[in-house]
Amino acid sequence: MRFWNSLLITAAALIFATAGAIAQDYPTRPIQFIVPYPPGGSTDLIARAVAEPLRERLGQPVIVENRVGGGGVVGLEAGARAQADGYTIVLGGTHNVTIAALAASKSVDTIHDLKPVAIIGDVPNVLSAGPSAKISSLAEVIAKAKAAPGTLNFAHPGNGTPAHLLIALLGQEAKINIVAVPYRGNQPAATDLLGGHVPLMFGNLAGTLPFMEGGKLKILATTGKKRSSFLPDVPTFSETGLGAGFDTGVWAGIMVPKGTPDAIVAKLNANIEAVLKMPATVERLKRLGTEITFGGPADFSARMTSEHALWKKVVTEANIKVD
Repeated sequence: MRFWNSLLITAAALIFATAGAIAQDYPTRPIQFIVPYPPGGSTDLIARAVAEPLRERLGQPVIVENRVGGGGVVGLEAGARAQADGYTIVLGGTHNVTIAALAASKSVDTIHDLKPVAIIGDVPNVLSAGPSAKISSLAEVIAKAKAAPGTLNFAHPGNGTPAHLLIALLGQEAKINIVAVPYRGNQPAATDLLGGHVPLMFGNLAGTLPFMEGGKLKILATTGKKRSSFLPDVPTFSETGLGAGFDTGVWAGIMVPKGTPDAIVAKLNANIEAVLKMPATVERLKRLGTEITFGGPADFSARMTSEHALWKKVVTEANIKVD
């Protein structure tokens, strides 16, 4: 028995020593950074804002590769199927949770087939009114919807997006019958909002900011536990008495394939935290409407678990399905 115990202890020590040595040397070649969305969008730009300084810290190229399709499923599946050696990282976050809540993928478990590394930050979702709305507050939106059920249209950037789910949540929380109108992204939705073709719109702040000049678009409320530093005069949804479901916006972080050694995860986490403290990174993310909210693997995992429960309930009650 003593022999076997001694053998097990020795084997465990060798495993930990090997993992430590791997992490110490890591990385020795370029790292592939999978982004599940097209180039040029807010999610892609957040990834690139982190990739460049991460390259400087790690001493190896961090190459962003856009794997598009399935509302994020294609990229997440590619990341989950990659070798678990630290040389593939994936941009995860809100889309992991919403894909799981919508049961939009049969090929990958977007919550459990990837391992959390670090949360980067949050981009608030916002409710905006266009010139045709003649509405100046969320309270007016709710009152108008109650006065004429089923007639108030809300644009959003696509079926199954966080903005779409927020419209369903608003209907459930405020007990109003409202209409979700899908578009192919924030830009066409905002264009129709400004053109007076639709009165209201849900979208993320990063995609809405470019349309705020001239005052034609008015932001009525933002998601988040506190007011956005970018819009300090705009109230949060929770300030109007709506529930905690509106405390979360669109958030992003970095994940790796399940099975990646903890020592490598820890090294990536420490370097991402350092990158997010660099003034140049802070400024670049600020221009994208991103609040830095760094969190480690445990924070990431807890957030996915709690938000999955929230959005699963919303999706089920609203009977939301994606093609």
